Amino acid sequence: MGSSPSSLANSTRFDYGTHETVNLSDNTCSEENCVKPHDNYRQILKFSMEYLPEEYRENDLFELVKAMAGLTVRISVMYSSKKRMKRWYDTDQLYPGYECRGSKTCLLGSGRIADVYQDSTLRKLCQCPQCRSRQDSGKRETWIVLVFTATHVVYDDTEGKKSKLKLLYDCEPGGSKLFHGATKRWSSTAGDLCLLECVTCDKAVAEELSKNIKYFNKLWRSIETKYLEDTKLAENDRKYQKRLVIIVSHPHGGDKKISVGHVISQETRNIKTDFCYNWVYDAQTCKGSSGAPVYVFGQNWFKEEYVHSGGNTTVNYSTFWSERDKQ
Repeated sequence: MGSSPSSLANSTRFDYGTHETVNLSDNTCSEENCVKPHDNYRQILKFSMEYLPEEYRENDLFELVKAMAGLTVRISVMYSSKKRMKRWYDTDQLYPGYECRGSKTCLLGSGRIADVYQDSTLRKLCQCPQCRSRQDSGKRETWIVLVFTATHVVYDDTEGKKSKLKLLYDCEPGGSKLFHGATKRWSSTAGDLCLLECVTCDKAVAEELSKNIKYFNKLWRSIETKYLEDTKLAENDRKYQKRLVIIVSHPHGGDKKISVGHVISQETRNIKTDFCYNWVYDAQTCKGSSGAPVYVFGQNWFKEEYVHSGGNTTVNYSTFWSERDKQ
């Protein structure tokens, strides 16, 4: 099903130089100058059941897409770490953001809120303007917000502290919630996957996110169960590599959009001592899609996590996943 590590090294599909962050100082990152197609994107409010392939038109999947959209954030990184790598492993391709190392910048990507819970220790401090301007030193209730994105979007803590994660509410024009700053829970530079921690004092937002996450988890579990029981569908997916892929991202740093496509192949590689794999697909992405959640139909989100890593004019690909590859 997948390619061997040696064949991956020679693959023309997987190109480390095509990662899709937006650099606001680079005019080539605009939609007007983009060479990739945009005809298959759908805005959240315009997404309907008919946008799904006929064989996948079911209510649980439709609801999953909406829940997934409600957990997708736009990430603005205002500083490029001095520790950013110069080049991708064993390639001549420059690492995203390297040219701005140690200086102010504005790289835009996407991410997915994975969990929310209250800080029972009262040690975590919210970095919103209201909390930072408080005169008293008393403790305040806060909630931890965990976010998956690509490592090349937020490389380390120095970048995380100067980042902003914006959750846009598509049902309310102009409505949004901003999380100020983040710290790194863990990351893999080789696998290009990163888990960030944000802190908020907004109880209403935390409760709404928690409700959405529980609903989201219920939906993917239901779909996974039906997928595993449908032997014909599973066999077709393995044989023809036509498994459904859904991505929610902020292409070109703009509004949140949904992209639907299919798996082209599964690639494999060794990272340290781990056997890892990612997905190659035709679902549309653009600059700004880096770090966006990638859902592969029937996926168990407790066992594997993918976000968008990059792409070229013909195919796109996710980050590599291994449960043990956490630095």
